[in-house]
Amino acid sequence: NHKINTICSFYQNLENKIRAIDEQLDNAPRELASYSTRATSVFSFKKSPKKLFHTFLGVELELDGHSPKEYTSLDILQNHAIFKRDGSVPLGVEICTAPATLDVHKEEFLPFFESLQTKKSKLKANANCGMHVHVDRASLSTLHIANIYQFVNKAENRENITNIAGRQPNTYCQVHITGYGHFTNGGSRERYRMINLEPENTIEFRLFASTTSYNDFCKKLEFVQAVVDYTRPGEMNIPITKIPLWEHFNVYLKQYRKKYPMLTNFLHGEKPKYASGF
Repeated sequence: NHKINTICSFYQNLENKIRAIDEQLDNAPRELASYSTRATSVFSFKKSPKKLFHTFLGVELELDGHSPKEYTSLDILQNHAIFKRDGSVPLGVEICTAPATLDVHKEEFLPFFESLQTKKSKLKANANCGMHVHVDRASLSTLHIANIYQFVNKAENRENITNIAGRQPNTYCQVHITGYGHFTNGGSRERYRMINLEPENTIEFRLFASTTSYNDFCKKLEFVQAVVDYTRPGEMNIPITKIPLWEHFNVYLKQYRKKYPMLTNFLHGEKPKYASGF
């Protein structure tokens, strides 16, 4: 009995030491990547074998309240995103993803957002946090970019777009109304526009508030995808001057609502088939 008690005590002490080491590792500081680090230098382009979508999107999600304990949730995305410092969120983290199609992002982010809920994460989408979505320029013509720019900046669309974005235009995502002729020279290269045309390989949707909700995240990504799809030259049998009108976008969404379930649910009150429940 004495030997058994001695062995049990030994293994109990060993288990306590291992637990203590694990706790120290969990709380040990980990360096975030520098702001200049690019996800495209780490990851290849990722496309679903289902081939539902063909546009590559890159997501930048800013969250406040970062600490070493948050890697429990962040590491769920370690094969899909890098984690960076961001000057606009001094105590936060910027999650920057691989360029991927919409369905891939949805699949990768679902367990992350579930973890934020179940692990009682302190990461928060405060007012100073944004969500930016880059669209690969390789699939966009100059006319296509002009259509996107006109649609997003149209004054009559402001209320609907603000409701989807979750915030008003501000210093870092300014409205810029201009004509189609402006794009003969590539369009505005000002960074802090709702649609930023400064990057060489992408255009950037800068209008969204950040989020810790999976449904809200999907809704915003689906909006980007829907705008890209809807404004593609030749997609709609309407004159080019009609493309920026919300009423025609609405017709498009109703026709293809299964492709954009979260967005359709938000705008039209139709329940998506695979809502996550939070």
